[in-house]
Amino acid sequence: KINGHANVPRRSGPLGEWMAKQRTHYRYLIEGKNSPLTTDKRQKLESIRFDFKFLPTYPSWDERFRELVDYRNINGHANFPTKVGPLETWVSDQHRQYSLLKEGKDSPLTIDECEKLESIGFEFKHRAIFFSSWDKRFQELVDFKKINGHTNVPTNCGPIGSWVNNQRTEFRQLEEGKYSSLTIERRDKLDSIGFRFYIHKKS
Repeated sequence: KINGHANVPRRSGPLGEWMAKQRTHYRYLIEGKNSPLTTDKRQKLESIRFDFKFLPTYPSWDERFRELVDYRNINGHANFPTKVGPLETWVSDQHRQYSLLKEGKDSPLTIDECEKLESIGFEFKHRAIFFSSWDKRFQELVDFKKINGHTNVPTNCGPIGSWVNNQRTEFRQLEEGKYSSLTIERRDKLDSIGFRFYIHKKS
Protein backbone atom coordinates (compact mmCIF):
# COMPACT_ATOMS: atom_id res chain seq x y z
CA LYS A 1 0.00 0.00 0.00
CA ILE A 2 2.79 2.42 0.92
CA ASN A 3 5.27 1.54 -1.84
CA GLY A 4 2.92 0.27 -4.54
CA HIS A 5 4.71 -3.09 -4.85
CA ALA A 6 5.63 -6.16 -2.78
CA ASN A 7 9.31 -6.37 -3.74
CA VAL A 8 10.96 -5.83 -0.36
CA PRO A 9 14.78 -5.92 -0.54
CA ARG A 10 16.43 -8.62 1.55
CA ARG A 11 18.39 -6.03 3.51
CA SER A 12 15.11 -4.52 4.80
CA GLY A 13 15.18 -6.41 8.11
CA PRO A 14 13.00 -9.38 9.14
CA LEU A 15 10.40 -8.81 6.40
CA GLY A 16 13.07 -8.82 3.72
CA GLU A 17 14.54 -12.06 5.11
CA TRP A 18 11.08 -13.67 5.25
CA MET A 19 10.36 -12.74 1.64
CA ALA A 20 13.73 -14.12 0.55
CA LYS A 21 12.73 -17.41 2.20
CA GLN A 22 9.46 -17.45 0.25
CA ARG A 23 11.44 -17.21 -2.98
CA THR A 24 13.70 -20.03 -1.84
CA HIS A 25 10.68 -22.17 -0.97
CA TYR A 26 9.18 -21.36 -4.37
CA ARG A 27 12.39 -22.49 -6.06
CA TYR A 28 12.18 -25.81 -4.19
CA LEU A 29 8.59 -26.13 -5.40
CA ILE A 30 9.38 -25.67 -9.09
CA GLU A 31 12.33 -28.07 -8.75
CA GLY A 32 9.93 -30.73 -7.49
CA LYS A 33 11.36 -30.83 -3.97
CA ASN A 34 9.62 -30.71 -0.60
CA SER A 35 8.61 -27.15 0.16
CA PRO A 36 6.67 -25.48 3.01
CA LEU A 37 5.16 -23.14 0.40
CA THR A 38 1.67 -24.57 -0.05
CA THR A 39 -0.62 -23.76 -2.98
CA ASP A 40 -2.75 -21.59 -0.68
CA LYS A 41 0.27 -19.59 0.52
CA ARG A 42 1.56 -19.17 -3.03
CA GLN A 43 -1.82 -17.94 -4.25
CA LYS A 44 -2.02 -15.43 -1.39
CA LEU A 45 1.38 -14.03 -2.36
CA GLU A 46 0.42 -13.95 -6.03
CA SER A 47 -2.78 -12.05 -5.13
CA ILE A 48 -0.63 -9.10 -3.99
CA ARG A 49 1.59 -9.43 -7.08
CA PHE A 50 4.51 -10.87 -5.18
CA ASP A 51 7.40 -11.36 -7.61
CA PHE A 52 8.99 -14.73 -6.92
CA LYS A 53 11.86 -13.90 -9.27
CA PHE A 54 12.58 -10.42 -7.90
CA LEU A 55 16.07 -11.42 -6.76
CA PRO A 56 18.78 -12.62 -9.15
CA THR A 57 18.40 -16.28 -10.10
CA TYR A 58 20.31 -18.56 -7.73
CA PRO A 59 22.44 -21.42 -9.07
CA SER A 60 20.64 -24.76 -9.04
CA TRP A 61 21.67 -27.63 -6.75
CA ASP A 62 23.44 -29.37 -9.65
CA GLU A 63 25.38 -26.21 -10.51
CA ARG A 64 26.61 -25.85 -6.93
CA PHE A 65 27.43 -29.56 -6.87
CA ARG A 66 29.57 -29.16 -9.99
CA GLU A 67 31.38 -26.28 -8.28
CA LEU A 68 32.10 -28.57 -5.33
CA VAL A 69 33.35 -31.28 -7.71
CA ASP A 70 35.71 -28.73 -9.27
CA TYR A 71 36.92 -27.78 -5.79
CA ARG A 72 37.50 -31.47 -4.98
CA ASN A 73 39.42 -32.02 -8.22
CA ILE A 74 41.73 -29.11 -7.42
CA ASN A 75 42.18 -29.71 -3.67
CA GLY A 76 41.84 -33.49 -3.44
CA HIS A 77 38.89 -33.43 -1.03
CA ALA A 78 35.34 -32.11 -0.71
CA ASN A 79 35.57 -30.78 2.86
CA PHE A 80 34.95 -27.20 1.87
CA PRO A 81 36.38 -24.60 4.32
CA THR A 82 34.36 -21.81 5.90
CA LYS A 83 34.25 -18.16 4.83
CA VAL A 84 35.05 -18.72 1.17
CA GLY A 85 31.92 -17.28 -0.42
CA PRO A 86 28.59 -18.48 -1.89
CA LEU A 87 29.68 -22.12 -2.20
CA GLU A 88 30.43 -22.23 1.53
CA THR A 89 26.87 -21.07 2.26
CA TRP A 90 25.53 -23.85 0.04
CA VAL A 91 27.75 -26.47 1.71
CA SER A 92 26.58 -25.35 5.16
CA ASP A 93 23.00 -25.70 3.96
CA GLN A 94 23.65 -29.29 2.85
CA HIS A 95 24.77 -30.15 6.40
CA ARG A 96 21.67 -28.48 7.81
CA GLN A 97 19.29 -30.18 5.37
CA TYR A 98 20.94 -33.56 5.98
CA SER A 99 20.31 -33.20 9.72
CA LEU A 100 16.62 -32.55 9.00
CA LEU A 101 16.51 -35.60 6.72
CA LYS A 102 18.07 -37.82 9.39
CA GLU A 103 15.49 -36.61 11.91
CA GLY A 104 12.67 -37.59 9.57
CA LYS A 105 11.70 -33.97 8.91
CA ASP A 106 10.88 -32.35 5.58
CA SER A 107 13.97 -31.39 3.62
CA PRO A 108 14.55 -30.44 -0.03
CA LEU A 109 17.70 -32.59 0.06
CA THR A 110 16.91 -35.85 -1.72
CA ILE A 111 18.47 -39.28 -1.16
CA ASP A 112 19.92 -39.11 -4.67
CA GLU A 113 21.62 -35.81 -3.80
CA CYS A 114 23.00 -37.28 -0.57
CA GLU A 115 24.50 -40.16 -2.53
CA LYS A 116 26.00 -37.76 -5.08
CA LEU A 117 27.69 -35.81 -2.29
CA GLU A 118 28.99 -38.97 -0.65
CA SER A 119 30.32 -40.22 -4.00
CA ILE A 120 32.84 -37.35 -4.05
CA GLY A 121 33.90 -37.83 -0.43
CA PHE A 122 31.66 -35.19 1.14
CA GLU A 123 31.44 -35.84 4.90
CA PHE A 124 28.24 -34.75 6.61
CA LYS A 125 28.77 -33.18 10.04
CA HIS A 126 25.94 -35.31 11.41
CA ARG A 127 28.02 -38.44 10.94
CA ALA A 128 29.70 -40.37 13.74
CA ILE A 129 32.80 -38.93 15.36
CA PHE A 130 36.11 -40.26 14.02
CA PHE A 131 34.46 -40.96 10.64
CA SER A 132 36.97 -41.90 7.97
CA SER A 133 36.45 -43.53 4.62
CA TRP A 134 34.10 -46.50 4.77
CA ASP A 135 36.50 -48.91 3.08
CA LYS A 136 39.33 -47.99 5.44
CA ARG A 137 37.19 -48.73 8.50
CA PHE A 138 35.91 -51.93 6.91
CA GLN A 139 39.48 -53.16 6.47
CA GLU A 140 40.17 -52.34 10.13
CA LEU A 141 37.16 -54.49 11.03
CA VAL A 142 38.50 -57.34 8.87
CA ASP A 143 41.84 -57.08 10.71
CA PHE A 144 40.04 -57.04 14.06
CA LYS A 145 38.25 -60.26 13.16
CA LYS A 146 41.49 -61.97 12.12
CA ILE A 147 42.94 -61.24 15.56
CA ASN A 148 39.85 -61.75 17.73
CA GLY A 149 37.77 -64.24 15.74
CA HIS A 150 34.64 -62.05 15.72
CA THR A 151 33.38 -58.62 14.65
CA ASN A 152 31.81 -57.51 17.93
CA VAL A 153 33.99 -54.47 18.47
CA PRO A 154 33.26 -52.66 21.79
CA THR A 155 31.91 -49.15 21.27
CA ASN A 156 34.67 -47.77 23.51
CA CYS A 157 37.35 -49.24 21.23
CA GLY A 158 38.30 -45.95 19.59
CA PRO A 159 37.34 -44.91 16.04
CA ILE A 160 36.60 -48.45 14.83
CA GLY A 161 34.23 -48.98 17.77
CA SER A 162 32.33 -45.80 16.90
CA TRP A 163 32.22 -46.79 13.24
CA VAL A 164 30.86 -50.29 13.98
CA ASN A 165 28.15 -48.80 16.19
CA ASN A 166 27.30 -46.37 13.39
CA GLN A 167 26.85 -49.25 10.91
CA ARG A 168 24.20 -50.76 13.19
CA THR A 169 22.49 -47.37 13.45
CA GLU A 170 22.54 -46.97 9.66
CA PHE A 171 21.14 -50.50 9.27
CA ARG A 172 18.20 -49.64 11.53
CA GLN A 173 17.62 -46.49 9.48
CA LEU A 174 17.56 -48.65 6.35
CA GLU A 175 15.02 -51.07 7.82
CA GLU A 176 12.78 -48.17 8.87
CA GLY A 177 12.75 -46.83 5.32
CA LYS A 178 14.77 -43.75 6.25
CA TYR A 179 17.82 -42.39 4.48
CA SER A 180 20.90 -44.48 5.21
CA SER A 181 24.48 -44.39 3.96
CA LEU A 182 24.53 -48.19 4.25
CA THR A 183 24.18 -49.26 0.64
CA ILE A 184 23.34 -52.83 -0.40
CA GLU A 185 26.96 -53.30 -1.45
CA ARG A 186 28.24 -52.20 1.97
CA ARG A 187 25.70 -54.35 3.77
CA ASP A 188 26.73 -57.37 1.70
CA LYS A 189 30.40 -56.75 2.51
CA LEU A 190 29.61 -56.68 6.22
CA ASP A 191 27.50 -59.84 5.86
CA SER A 192 30.39 -61.58 4.11
CA ILE A 193 32.56 -61.35 7.23
CA GLY A 194 29.79 -62.37 9.63
CA PHE A 195 29.01 -58.91 10.96
CA ARG A 196 26.10 -58.90 13.41
CA PHE A 197 23.80 -55.93 12.87
CA TYR A 198 21.95 -56.66 16.10
CA ILE A 199 23.66 -57.28 19.40
CA HIS A 200 21.46 -58.84 22.07
CA LYS A 201 22.41 -57.62 25.51
CA LYS A 202 22.79 -60.24 28.18
CA SER A 203 20.12 -60.11 30.89
